[in-house]
Amino acid sequence: MTDYSHSRIQTFQQCPFKYRLMYIDKIHRPTRTIEAFMGQMVHRVLHDLQKNYRTCRIASMDDLMDIYRAYWEEGLTDDIVVVKKGMTVKDYYSKGGELLLWYYHHYDPFDDLEIVGLETDERLQLPDGNRYYVRIDKLGRIDGTYYVCDYKTGWKGITQTDIANDAQLGMYALWVMRNCPNVGKVVMRWYSLATDEHFERIADANQLASLERDVVKKIAHIESCERFLTNKSGLCPYCQYQDVCPESKQL
Repeated sequence: MTDYSHSRIQTFQQCPFKYRLMYIDKIHRPTRTIEAFMGQMVHRVLHDLQKNYRTCRIASMDDLMDIYRAYWEEGLTDDIVVVKKGMTVKDYYSKGGELLLWYYHHYDPFDDLEIVGLETDERLQLPDGNRYYVRIDKLGRIDGTYYVCDYKTGWKGITQTDIANDAQLGMYALWVMRNCPNVGKVVMRWYSLATDEHFERIADANQLASLERDVVKKIAHIESCERFLTNKSGLCPYCQYQDVCPESKQL
């Protein structure tokens, strides 16, 4: 039995060679790009905001930005890479702050949902004996309706195509259907922080069952793979394994 996640499956689809290094050879190197770091910091602050707002630890926008600055300064290290030309660490810090302020303005006082879980640590049992890792940014409910919420920190926001193809939130919704008490309806909600809006879609049990079958097929393909070939793409400059990759110009 193996625990698979959305990022694990996605890594194989993007580059089997990288997958082998990460998950088979277990050469662990954290992703140290500024985009990933900014996203982590924004998610961390939003977790604290949702958890601590009612206890007055975060009672104002100033409190929010103080915590953001503290987390940023604590986590920022010299090995974090800025790939995009013309961009600086300061630019990303400012953008992360904007995303947080927009969310604060839009959703204050954050009482639209009863919070069931934040950054969950659960597993969905799959028919093949493996499990799917379930880490929901925010799980809330109103009576029997559950909301599976995901924060998107990409600068371009998200589209309807992104929503339709989001297997990750669909698998999370499936876990909610099978494991939460008194489920009447499950709604998937995407917070597009860069565009200051959110999108919703009601989860359909038949569609989610089909999605699960597709995920199981992808896992079977991974587990039957014998040649983990490189796949050169626009993601290569962001890869933490460039020094051992045969495609890398650094060699």
